[in-house]
Amino acid sequence: MFFALAFSLCTYVHGAKFVEATNTSTGFCNLTARGFGQIKIGETGYHDKRCEKAICEEGKFFIHTCGEIDEPDPGCTIEYEPGPYPTCCGTPFCNIVREE
Repeated sequence: MFFALAFSLCTYVHGAKFVEATNTSTGFCNLTARGFGQIKIGETGYHDKRCEKAICEEGKFFIHTCGEIDEPDPGCTIEYEPGPYPTCCGTPFCNIVREE
């Protein structure tokens, strides 16, 4: 008897996060040049096309990205879901056929 098992392997995904100092004297992080617009201190903004999230804190902001995804193993594919970060990051899926 044969059956197929589909599952997700998360070892391929390497997320990235960086922080940068910024002037927040207006009560906002001005991330217009990065495609986020202005984000109020304490709030989060999303850039769905680039699959990124920005968090504004007093005097700094953080940007989270999916990072790179390694080449999947044979029989595996990278699938992308629509939506904000991290939903839009690629996820490897593998189909394994086992004999019983």
